[in-house]
Amino acid sequence: MKQGTKTVRLPRSDTEANRLIVRVAVWLAVGLFGTVGLLLAVPRGNQGDQMSVPKVAIAVDIELAEKGREMFTVTYGCTSCHAVKEAKVSGQATGPDLSGAMLAWVSLGQVNPIAQWFKEQGLKDPAAEPEKAADLLAKFLQSPPPYAKTMVSQTKQYMTRPGGEKAWKETTLALVEFLKTTVAKPPESGPEEQQEAGAAATHAAGEAQDIRR
Repeated sequence: MKQGTKTVRLPRSDTEANRLIVRVAVWLAVGLFGTVGLLLAVPRGNQGDQMSVPKVAIAVDIELAEKGREMFTVTYGCTSCHAVKEAKVSGQATGPDLSGAMLAWVSLGQVNPIAQWFKEQGLKDPAAEPEKAADLLAKFLQSPPPYAKTMVSQTKQYMTRPGGEKAWKETTLALVEFLKTTVAKPPESGPEEQQEAGAAATHAAGEAQDIRR
C-alpha cells in the first residue's frame, strides 16, 4: 500500500518576490496611463456629456438654417450616423453628436480633425470667434484635409451628385447655418422690442375687456 505524499511549498526566494512586485507595478502603470490617455484624447467639452455646448453671439439665417436641417436629416441622411441633440435631431450613434461641431466641441477620437483644422488656420478659440469658426467649418466640409479621411471620402461621393462641386458648396453653407443654431445664444430683446411687446400686451388686454362687456 502506497503512502500518500505531501507537497511542501517552499517560500519564494527574494528574487522571485521582487519579480512579482515589478510585474504588478507594470500592470498598474499601464492601466493608469491608458486611462489618462483616453481622458486626454476626448476633446474639451465632451467628457461624457458632463459639459454642455457653449452658447455664443452669432447671427443665424433662419431660412438657410432650415434648408440645412432638411439636407442633414433628409437629403443626405446624416442621421444614419449622427445626432444633433441641441437641435432636437435624433440619429444613430455610429458617429458622434454634432451639436458642438461649429466650435469643434465634438468627440471624434484621439485626433479631432475639426479642432486640428481650426488650429492650423490660426483659430485657437472658436467660441471667441464664432463667425471665423463658421467660415472655416464650411471650408473644411468643402475641401477636407487629408487627415479627415471619412469626410474626404464622403465629399468625393457628394460631389458626384447633380450640380457637382458648386451644389456641394451651397449645401455646406446651409449645413453650417444649421449647425450655428446649436451654439447661438437666444436673441435678447432691446428697449424697442420690449416697448412693442408691452404695447401689444396692453392692446390685447383692452380687446379682452371689450369682449367681456
